[in-house]
Amino acid sequence: MNRNLVSRCIRLFSVLALIWCASVGVAKADIFVANLDASQVVGSSSEPGSAVATFVLDEAQENLSYSIQIFGLDLKPVAAERTLFSDVTAIHLHNGFSGTSGPHVLNVFGMPSEDDSEMVVDFTNESIDGVFNDDDAIDPDTGMLFDQNNPGTTKLFSNFVDDLISGQIYIAIHSAGQGGDIAIRGQVVAVPEPSSIVMLAACGACCLLRRRTHNV
Repeated sequence: MNRNLVSRCIRLFSVLALIWCASVGVAKADIFVANLDASQVVGSSSEPGSAVATFVLDEAQENLSYSIQIFGLDLKPVAAERTLFSDVTAIHLHNGFSGTSGPHVLNVFGMPSEDDSEMVVDFTNESIDGVFNDDDAIDPDTGMLFDQNNPGTTKLFSNFVDDLISGQIYIAIHSAGQGGDIAIRGQVVAVPEPSSIVMLAACGACCLLRRRTHNV
């Protein structure tokens, strides 16, 4: 079995376990998860990769911590080198229900920009962690808000908290193999109980391990 895959699955379990512990200690924290694949892309995608993203909304509803674990796609630090079929070219959070397309809410990675100043990318294990808040909607070059009417810019998080809670946010990962278009996508949905996180993690990781084992 691929050692990197095992490492990523262990990391996924660890992240979700920490979130579970946090939810027990902070009862009013809201937890969300997204399972990404090609079947959820509006239009079509032939990408076999997948991803799991976890989100924690703090009690004040001002910060959304996120962790994205990618499988079968590659994160590269140099934009000019993201040319292979499996190379990730961009990651965004969007506003929209399942089956619809909507504007960007947060530009996480790649084009057109990387607006989360707290984002950390692990290029070895294909993972990204960060925190989305209103500060990300401020252009660091001008100190002014990005154009909030532009569908491609990062928006004020505080304007989308209700949409997050009601299931109107999705995460999209673009790849070179899809010509820069969306390769995989997943709706961000609330996790009703802390114990459900472990169940989701177990199911997701087992499915991913089974898929990778069969492909070896």
